Amino acid sequence: QIKSTAEFIKKQIAPSLKGELTVGIILGTGLGGLVKEIEILNSFKGSGSFSLSFQHVEYGPPRKAHVIWASGQAPQKLISLKESLLHVYGKHEEEIHPFLLHLTLARFRKEQFSSFPIQKFHEKISWESPVTSLVLFKSHLSSIDANYTILQEVKL
Repeated sequence: QIKSTAEFIKKQIAPSLKGELTVGIILGTGLGGLVKEIEILNSFKGSGSFSLSFQHVEYGPPRKAHVIWASGQAPQKLISLKESLLHVYGKHEEEIHPFLLHLTLARFRKEQFSSFPIQKFHEKISWESPVTSLVLFKSHLSSIDANYTILQEVKL
């Protein structure tokens, strides 16, 4: 029997995070052509793997919680990728959603959150995993779930 959230994370979730991760770059709708995005992704080919480090497990996003995620600080290689993509779109960071390194562990309906017995959830963790590839996705959002189509994958 599991007696706490921390114990649940340690016994049920953490073992599934062992091994290598793929970083997904998810494109929404209406973002134009993909030639530049694919060129940027290809520029990282063979550049070597990097590690993602997660320090917290919590509800997210803060104002409209509908997931449980592991979050952490983004490494420089991931920040460089984000900045290159923003440049393609002619956007500045303040014009888009804040960039947050996170790994979704579970999803739930926003309207269910108010009935949860635990409203504040913030566990400190120490998870690190290597990233060996980057994938460009196209998102297909629905009211039920999110589905993704892989457009390009690059091995680091």
